[in-house]
Amino acid sequence: ADTIILSTSDLYVNEALSKNKKASDHPELAAWMKLVNRNAPIWAVGRVSDRVKQGLVRVTDGQIKAGPTAFVGSADLTDGAKLELAAVMANPDDAKQLESQIKAQLAMLVMVAQAKSLGPLVQKVKLAVEGNAVRIRADLAMDDVNHVLSMLDGGAPPPQDSPPANPPANPPPPIPSPGSAAGSGSSGSSQ
Repeated sequence: ADTIILSTSDLYVNEALSKNKKASDHPELAAWMKLVNRNAPIWAVGRVSDRVKQGLVRVTDGQIKAGPTAFVGSADLTDGAKLELAAVMANPDDAKQLESQIKAQLAMLVMVAQAKSLGPLVQKVKLAVEGNAVRIRADLAMDDVNHVLSMLDGGAPPPQDSPPANPPANPPPPIPSPGSAAGSGSSGSSQ
């Protein structure tokens, strides 16, 4: 398989390409890598910063006791969009609580999406709790993706209600502009 490494530092790229330890040698990363579809064309695994963890606890008014420890995700855009994102929580109780929070947001999103005829697409978003992970999946066909893109572009132009007028068979001659018609004006000066 081909590997693409992105970094703002040559040092990190060289380290990733070296014979030294790899991400899969790290116990936590190795466990999270088992939660992602590594056969997808695009996949990622990442640790969550303390700021994000604490932020989620704060915005849920403490209903979630500890924020997510990691996010894993994959995308397959070869035929539509098969998207998956999972938040790996500290425990199954927090996973259930996050699921409840997301369900409430999805219900609101469906209502808002109706205004742009996107309600049926939002309803394709599936939510599941698997142990301490909360998974969000969306499997969109190419027509669905095109519909979303057309809505983001402002929608299709309105249909024309009447065809354009046909030009006349014998158009009138052009009207000369002032001072350009033959025989007008003089070329000499008067005294």
